[in-house]
Amino acid sequence: MGKKNSSSLLAIKVNLFQLVILLALTGVLVYFGTRYTLEKKADLLASYSSSPVGSDSGCKYDVKRVQGYKYIKPILFVDQECEGSTLQFIKSDLINYIDECKSKGEINSVAVYLKDYQSNDYFSINGNEKFMPASLMKVPFLITFLKMSEKYPGLLQEKYTFNKDYSKTKTPEVLAKSIEQGKSYTVEELLQYMIQYSDNNATYLLSEHIDNAMLNAVFTDFGLQAPQLGSVNLFMSAEEYSRFMRSLVNGTYLTKANSEKAIALLTTSVFDKGIQHDLPKDISIAHKFGESGNENEMQLHESGIVYLENKPYLITVMTKGSNKTHLEQVIQRISSKVYQSLKS
Repeated sequence: MGKKNSSSLLAIKVNLFQLVILLALTGVLVYFGTRYTLEKKADLLASYSSSPVGSDSGCKYDVKRVQGYKYIKPILFVDQECEGSTLQFIKSDLINYIDECKSKGEINSVAVYLKDYQSNDYFSINGNEKFMPASLMKVPFLITFLKMSEKYPGLLQEKYTFNKDYSKTKTPEVLAKSIEQGKSYTVEELLQYMIQYSDNNATYLLSEHIDNAMLNAVFTDFGLQAPQLGSVNLFMSAEEYSRFMRSLVNGTYLTKANSEKAIALLTTSVFDKGIQHDLPKDISIAHKFGESGNENEMQLHESGIVYLENKPYLITVMTKGSNKTHLEQVIQRISSKVYQSLKS
């Protein structure tokens, strides 16, 4: 009996030892397998990013300040130089969706910039790629005129007469309403036509009275190259364009009253084939779209501030492709995915 018990105990010990070895080997394999998967995923995310991904505490800060003052240096933006971790799951999902659309031939290229104002985190996809902003330029025009009104009180009530059709050579795909020949409009009314209806005639009429030095300052203050009026060779990334919208949310470039006025006006935009298409109708969205390109390649972009309860976020999507409907659907789907993720 004693020998039999000893043999049984020995067998149990051997089996336990084998089990421990097996568990240890399994743990090692799981560790290295998980590490490999995460590293591959990180490499994929990095390939779409203009900024590195890192721990929030390990990132340096990029501070942009408004120039042109003798004694003060007002802060415009404060950004971490690397993307935080809280939005990476959304970014990964969007990258997979964009790759799927590209493989189907529905799009040629997409860039996305997202900033969550609750966490102050952000990410960019194809952040270095340049696009033609087209009607997105109407937002820096709006900022410029509101800035001019701070220097010249009463400017918004000045009247200009529309006696020349500027848009005969180019008919925009999206146009809801335009100013009429022979009628006079206040600057405030023209700004409304420019933003709410994306009216090119209102924009061109305003451009004849814009302070070019102040317009240039709007760009250079934001770290961007000053544009040449009328030039079609203006290119901008999604991250760069987002600075205009961000300045309005921050309320640090214009007065708080004018920042509020600009955002309120952007919430009236009638364009509904992009960011707001699949979102609940009761959510306020301050947004502007832009369309450009030719018969070989079209471009459609939209940038908007989505006021999701107490968690507002900024999303800018820029697209290139041969089919306008596909571009609209891509913007809609990306917007929907971001909304659903941040809502939860």
